[in-house]
Amino acid sequence: MQKFTFSVKSVTTHYPSCLPKVGSHYSLLWLQNGEIQTVRNGSINLINQNTLTCLRSEELQDALKTVSGGYIFNFPVEFLARLQTEMIMTGDGLGVFNFLVPEKLCTTVTPEIQLLLGSLLREYESEKDICRNEMMTGLMRLLLLQMARDCEIDDVSLPYSLEDIRLVNRFIDLVKKNFMTLKRVSEYADLLHISPNYLNIKIKRISGFTASYHIHNAILEEAIGKARNEGMGLKQIAYHLGYEDVAYFSKFFKKATGKNFAKFKCLELN
Repeated sequence: MQKFTFSVKSVTTHYPSCLPKVGSHYSLLWLQNGEIQTVRNGSINLINQNTLTCLRSEELQDALKTVSGGYIFNFPVEFLARLQTEMIMTGDGLGVFNFLVPEKLCTTVTPEIQLLLGSLLREYESEKDICRNEMMTGLMRLLLLQMARDCEIDDVSLPYSLEDIRLVNRFIDLVKKNFMTLKRVSEYADLLHISPNYLNIKIKRISGFTASYHIHNAILEEAIGKARNEGMGLKQIAYHLGYEDVAYFSKFFKKATGKNFAKFKCLELN
């Protein structure tokens, strides 16, 4: 299972160090004092205190200029993508899925949400290293689902058709079953009897990520799992995943993780 990295920062004491790298993370801003404005889809939205809202890293930088108190909970873009995939694969999660996008994750801090926020903060600041990442992962998952559920109660609209959601569901299922042998978007489009461009448009619109991203993410998770759980080396993993050109796989791995395999294994798996 892929290991995710989370961080929690106080706005008043850690600005601007609380800003994550642009494009790599989303941030949940727990606004305790002040107010912010966000511009989305051409509309200006005013967000008041006692609100928890999800912001992209570039939005967060502007928002913090008018915030005088609160906390920021940073989590990887890939973490939200994984949660979206889980909801697609479970029929009863389709309603919540529609709100698992940064543009819709904004809600009042209810007692239930405040309890989860407090637990995340305590876990992050705890001196206990044992299972900390697993605890943070579980708590962040619960928090995002609670936010999406609250948003669903407040907004009964369904922004995506069930037909489109079923298409994404079928695509994700095909990727899970075939990523070892099928690595191009065109191959999945052929199986679904649609064009690669149409498939990519639908996948990007609903999940927020391209079709190739989902394919590469499945490959990467398998690679990391083999390295972590079975101690496989780069060459073994490349052959296991169907790559005859080890150098090509090495470049793919470095581009996806930001580190070459040896450095990643040393820093992340030890």
